[in-house]
Amino acid sequence: GHAATVVAGVTTLLLFSNNRLEKIIGSVVAVATSIMVITSRLHYTSDVIVGAAFSFMAVCLFKNLVFAKK
Repeated sequence: GHAATVVAGVTTLLLFSNNRLEKIIGSVVAVATSIMVITSRLHYTSDVIVGAAFSFMAVCLFKNLVFAKK
């Protein structure tokens, strides 16, 4: 969904970017998107929260699998 996609992008930014402003702007966009999706009644609140959580976990799993030290 909308929030899951934005959270995946922001999680990637937070993990790999060195630019502080980029991280802040991305985080604000993710929170704003999630709030707009919830308040516009496009999805249940629980759908947005669970989607964001799964998205976050997927990016972290990807990072650990791809960049794991062997």
